[in-house]
Amino acid sequence: MLGAGLILSAAVVADQPRTGGQLDPAQAWRTLALLAGLLASVFMVMQVLLMARIPWIERAWGHDVLARRHRWLGFWSFGLMMAHIGLETIEHLRRMPSAPGQALLTCLSGGPGCSARRWARRRS
Repeated sequence: MLGAGLILSAAVVADQPRTGGQLDPAQAWRTLALLAGLLASVFMVMQVLLMARIPWIERAWGHDVLARRHRWLGFWSFGLMMAHIGLETIEHLRRMPSAPGQALLTCLSGGPGCSARRWARRRS
């Protein structure tokens, strides 16, 4: 189940930067950032499911094994989320090479170009 979810997530993200059937190399940082963020979120959902104490899962693998996998996924999800933030920042800096300080400040403050924070603000 985890493998199928990861493959589907990777396929969705890898298809994002396509233009006319060709992979756009200018979007490489953005694609890596999206993939890292998506995999981190999939790992976080898996962590919740592992510790949900679902009876048939706990009977099949045992609580100790589930706890170890939960811990392993925690390290990976944190690392991937940090990679997502770093890669998004790199992509933002790449788009504004003449003013790196302004680009970094804009990205960290959630200004134009940091679509996730802008989108989250619009929803509330």
